[in-house]
Amino acid sequence: MYARENRLEASVRLKRDVKDGGLDLTVKAEAGPVVNLVYEGIDVKASVQKRVREIWQSGVFDEQRAEESIDVIRGWLVSQNHLQPKIDYKIAESQPDQKRVVFDIQPGPKFTKVELAFDGAKGVTEDTLRKIVKQQKLSSDVYVKPGRVTELLTKYYQEERVLDAKVENRAMNSTR
Repeated sequence: MYARENRLEASVRLKRDVKDGGLDLTVKAEAGPVVNLVYEGIDVKASVQKRVREIWQSGVFDEQRAEESIDVIRGWLVSQNHLQPKIDYKIAESQPDQKRVVFDIQPGPKFTKVELAFDGAKGVTEDTLRKIVKQQKLSSDVYVKPGRVTELLTKYYQEERVLDAKVENRAMNSTR
């Protein structure tokens, strides 16, 4: 009910008290403010907007909600070959019972041919490293969450007993 009213920060808590062979249930519901999610800079796909609403509903802190929302938006843009998006957010309480969350989305250039390169890779071919990233379904994480990819490849090198290998993320050099 609250979600339909855009009260995405509603809180419902249940307290149970067992006494004298009975059970008392206390439900405390707080509506929270009306949250308006606004997307500027690009038309955001309906399924992405729905996911952002879900994140806002299930979140606890505004910063956590916003950062998770940005990850979802960035993931969608990467799937559309916008590999260098810039996404910022602002939260403003326009009225006492209303909150406006504005995502400023600059998709950046659209890339048509992208190849994952591993400069300085030794002991393991670049093809093998690409296959590992693809098999683990982390191809988009190269752009969205690069730490996951560096962690995966570091573990792979350790398993291959290349203990002095150093895997790091470097700035992307690509052509459109």
